[in-house]
Amino acid sequence: MKIICFGRGYDIYDVHLMEKEREFEIVELLEWCDTGLKLTVADKVIYDEDIDFSSFEFDYILIMNGAYARYEEILINKGILNNRILSIYRDEAFTLRILGQKKNLVFRMKGKREEYVSYKIGKKNEPAVKPGNVDERKTVCSRLINVFEKQVEDRAGVDQIYHIGKNWQGHLLETRKEFYHALELSVDVKNTLIFEMIDDFFRTCMGEGMAGGKAAYAGYKVTDEYSLAKSLETNMRIWYYGLDEHLDIKELADNGVGGPLSLELNGISLHINTFFNHSRMCSFKRFLQEEEHPVIAEIGGGYGGCGYFISKDILNATYINFDIPEILLVSSYYLSTQFPNKKILCYEGIDMDLSPERIKSYDIVLLPNFMIEKFQSDSVDLFFNTISMGEMEINIVNNYIEQVGRISSKYFYHENLIEFHSSYSFNPSDLYEATINQYFDLFYKSADRWPFFNLETKVHRFMENLYIKK
Repeated sequence: MKIICFGRGYDIYDVHLMEKEREFEIVELLEWCDTGLKLTVADKVIYDEDIDFSSFEFDYILIMNGAYARYEEILINKGILNNRILSIYRDEAFTLRILGQKKNLVFRMKGKREEYVSYKIGKKNEPAVKPGNVDERKTVCSRLINVFEKQVEDRAGVDQIYHIGKNWQGHLLETRKEFYHALELSVDVKNTLIFEMIDDFFRTCMGEGMAGGKAAYAGYKVTDEYSLAKSLETNMRIWYYGLDEHLDIKELADNGVGGPLSLELNGISLHINTFFNHSRMCSFKRFLQEEEHPVIAEIGGGYGGCGYFISKDILNATYINFDIPEILLVSSYYLSTQFPNKKILCYEGIDMDLSPERIKSYDIVLLPNFMIEKFQSDSVDLFFNTISMGEMEINIVNNYIEQVGRISSKYFYHENLIEFHSSYSFNPSDLYEATINQYFDLFYKSADRWPFFNLETKVHRFMENLYIKK
């Protein structure tokens, strides 16, 4: 499709981006000046009386500024049919439909003024492509089910503050009925059913509340690739322009573990959560760049998305995840399957050795939340929590913060609720700031950057907070 652009101003930048995104061609630039129309063709300027539109090959003229009514009249007087005149200001939906579907995501190349990098929108991960050998994954799952059951058994004897909070208790009982039913069956049947759920956790009950689940998968199946790209694009822009330098998106590729609801860009499969998980990891990497063997601990690691990038991209790091056993089972499967050759420590019992020397001898440490009390003081360089503290009862949050204040030697980062418009029970982050301030000094606070968590979100709004140990 060939387009003549009419007008100048800031819109010309957007139209040149659209040209790359939608793959139409801008063939000429038409302007209005003191003497009338001015047409620029291949660096040659033609003025009003000499402009003969019938001699040019084009499909539409696109008016690029708010004076579309005046410009439209000028064009009609020049013999241009109304149905060949487009204006985003007059009818954005119609104009974009004519210009075609967005086929590429386009970004200015970092460090360059007018060079761009383009990512071709590809296919969905449907059906899900899985890595490795299925029998090996089944073996990993069976072993982790045994670990999970030991954690649940031992949790019965610990302080009530480490039991599941009311919000997550209700959520799990409502969404994981198949999982709890499977736990009551014979070993072989139980292991088979749970493997089927956890091997595809982004698409089953095991992913509910963690960037997946049955409803999310149902929506994914009926959403076209271009709509998926639109929701992914904002996250990708925030991630890309927050980088220190240009990074090939191959570094963010998912390999199919858990059946992520992903989309291909330039043939690389990417999940929407990838961008903020990688971005957080990059920040932690900057904070700890002087550490030869950084120890990074997370409370409530979800499916393991941020832990994956920490373990992959921070040299010599030990990543620790404390979580309730029901969620830890998912992240343990995800990280164990992603990193079959890394040294991973899972729960061994309430009296297991958790000395700093032993912890540092592992790449990844995956423990139930009640084991946080067993860690020595100042044995972790950076603690973090994202999205989940606001969902906990205030006494549970304060207990975690007290443990973090004791164990962290340098930093505490958290990203949590400040407002929530629903019947869901929550605690805004300013309710536990006083506890944090006993151990840490605030270094940075800002409204959350990410869609679905920022201040424009209707459902819930979050803040980013970085603290330094007193």
